[in-house]
Parts: sequence; structure tokens; C-alpha cells
Amino acid sequence: MNSSISKWTRFKYNCWQVFDHKIGRDKAFKYFYHPRKKLEAQILKEVSKRGKGKRLEPDRITNYDADFILEEYVKKAKPVIIEQVAKDWKCAKNWSLSYFKELHGKDEILLIDNADRRNNKYERLTLADVIDNINAGGSKYYRFYPLLRRHPEHLKDFDYQWLRLASNPSTKFEVFQVFIGGTDTESDLHSNFGSNFFTQAYGEKHWFMYDLSYTPVIDPFPGKNLYRSGNGYLGEPFNCYEPDFENYPAFQHIDYYDFILKPGDVLYIPPFMWHAVKNLTPSIGVAYRWLSYPTSLKSSSLFFLLDLSNTNPTVWQSMAKHKEDTNLVHLADLGLLDEYIKEHQQKETTQNTNKD
Repeated sequence: MNSSISKWTRFKYNCWQVFDHKIGRDKAFKYFYHPRKKLEAQILKEVSKRGKGKRLEPDRITNYDADFILEEYVKKAKPVIIEQVAKDWKCAKNWSLSYFKELHGKDEILLIDNADRRNNKYERLTLADVIDNINAGGSKYYRFYPLLRRHPEHLKDFDYQWLRLASNPSTKFEVFQVFIGGTDTESDLHSNFGSNFFTQAYGEKHWFMYDLSYTPVIDPFPGKNLYRSGNGYLGEPFNCYEPDFENYPAFQHIDYYDFILKPGDVLYIPPFMWHAVKNLTPSIGVAYRWLSYPTSLKSSSLFFLLDLSNTNPTVWQSMAKHKEDTNLVHLADLGLLDEYIKEHQQKETTQNTNKD
């Protein structure tokens, strides 16, 4: 994809990304604010030559052959929507809010309020509490539910063999994560280290995606725990659904994918590809994530090498945390993990005392 950003400008921007990674973004901006803003202005000048950005859609295919998808899309790190490939999977046929409340409503969960970044809120509650809130028109969005870790019998709700063959049969890391949210709940612009087959099981989701060539416009925070957040000049990343072109002028000049996933659709998201998601209805979706070093390296050699150089935690430590519960990873990023562990220990002590 032609982003109109020159090789020299991109090289200078990549140098800043390395600098952010090594000393921290706050320090990098504090000590080098003016040259950084100068580069920002140059990026805007270059992308402005493109005129208005174009609305695109990923390929939509009905060829369900796993080898074809692997060779033509996954290995080429190219997004694709495989329409209705999951329509006969049990997750698309049986899952609903009432289904999960009846089966797993008593599950105790950790919910982080992604919509309230400034106050860093989290809650300990049950899955039934979340579902009741959604049914009442509330704004709770439970992300990264480790369903298969808690209830491995749900692996039968997917065509697991197809997922393995279409992704990479030799992958060393994989995890299923369920997303349950009400109407208008959303996830900010971000990207991930690994690949993702996202299955829309119930309801509809509205997606925006941006090619990696536009990374200098998105200007993300340094990667941590296999995750990158879009930049937030105003305290949060650019909102694709309510665009503020006055404060983020370059975004109006870049191409974007804009599409809706329906129940039974599966979306392939390549490593590091920028995306934001909004639930158009009460929704249940499933991310099947896996890690293939060659695909991640092909997508972005810079991000791949920067992430591999992380030491606290390392890529492998992050993978282990994500397998446990990604919400614990986000608590650690927010500096709230020790507080959560203390509360958890106090609760267990109280429960044990009451039993005695």
C-alpha cells in the first residue's frame, strides 16, 4: 500500500521508535520535543499529497480451503474475511448471552474498564453480572475471557483442525480469548504481536483497520506484553468512530479498511496490523491467536525485533501471562496488579475464616 511517506522520513521515524523503546516515550518527548514535532509536521505534509484517504474492504472469500488461506493470506500477512466459514460451528449456532449465563454465569472474572483510561478502574464480579448489565443496556465489555482454559470442553464448538491448518500447524503458541460486550462498546486502536483468526459467533462488530505502512501517522506507544496502543495526544488514541481531524489531521489522508463482521464470519488479522472494534449489537466474538515468527517478521521487522528485545517481561514471559488471563497483563501495565493480588488474598483469607 502506497502511504506517500518517503523512505528517509520513515527511516527517521523508525529511529524515534527505537528511541522510545529504549528510554521511554515520555523521556523521548521531554528531551527531543521540537525535532519530534518537526518530523510530525513532515509526515503530515507528505501524506497530505494523497488527498482524502480511501475507504477499503479486505478481500471477502468463500473458499474455505485451509491450504489456500494459509498460502494466499496468512503467509503473506494479508487480511481477509472468510465469509460464513463458521456458520455451522457450535459457537455460531449455540452461543448467546443467555447460553453463557446459564452455563458459566457463576464464573468469577476480572473486568477492566477500557473506556475509563484516566481512572484505571477494574472490578471483580461474575460473568452473570456482566451479562445482566449488557441486557439492561449497560456499557460493560468483558475482553479476553479465557473460556477454553476454564472450560476446555468448548474446544468442540470450533473446527479446531481447520484453525490449525489455516494458521500454521507448527505454531508454538496459541490461545483462545472470548469478547462479550453490549451495543456501542469498543476497543481502541491497537495492534498485537501475533496473528489472529477472529470468529464472530453472535451479534455484529464494526471494524476499522489500517495498514502498517501508516504507522508513522498512528505513532504508537512502545510495545509491551505483545501489544501496542495507538498514540493519544489527548489521553486516548484516535477514535475511528468519532474522528477528530483537527487534533489528528493526518488521519484524514490515509486509507482505511471499514467493514462489518456477521455471525459465522472469520477475519484474519496479520501481526501488528492496526485495528479498532465497536459492537453494533450485543456481541460475542472469539480471538484464536497464534505466534509464527516468520509471519511476524514479515509484517514488521522493526516491531518484531523491538519486541524480542524486551526483558521485563520477555516475549516468552508475556505469552505465559496471556495464556493465564490477558486482563492480569493489563493490570500489570496499569500498575494495579499488586493491589489486585492483595485484594484477592484478603478475600480468600476471609472465605477460609468464615468456613472455619
